[in-house]
Amino acid sequence: MFNTNLTKTEKVDIVFVITDGLSAKAVNTYAFKVLNHLLPNLNDSYTFAITLVEHGRVAIGDAVAEFYHADFVAVCIGERPGLSSPESMGIYTTYHPKIGFTDERRNCISNIHANGLSGKQGAQLLQYLIEKSFALKISGVTLKLEVGEILKI
Repeated sequence: MFNTNLTKTEKVDIVFVITDGLSAKAVNTYAFKVLNHLLPNLNDSYTFAITLVEHGRVAIGDAVAEFYHADFVAVCIGERPGLSSPESMGIYTTYHPKIGFTDERRNCISNIHANGLSGKQGAQLLQYLIEKSFALKISGVTLKLEVGEILKI
């Protein structure tokens, strides 16, 4: 599954960065589930690459995206273990990422875990952010994520 659909490595539309962050178990459990649901829906609409980063933080996505000249980055990262779940994954997305961007430029899908969002729901939200970011050419605080409406909760 961890192949790119690129024919050459000059530029991609989307780069998916998978990093352990603060919970390797979360990423090992949920990143594959999200991408398994998402990637068939992307088809040939976008070129993409998938990169693994050990001990990464959210901002590493900006550097990886610059390397690939990507228009969009999605960082799947293990979140801080909390009372509700010791293995929660978050996905941070940025449209036109650049090194030095701060959190107001990002969107976040959080609480992907056994008692939270499923991998399929995480994929639905991520697909929404991808499509809206490319259509509107924005991300972050200017792009709202209405979880209940998107997932029909």
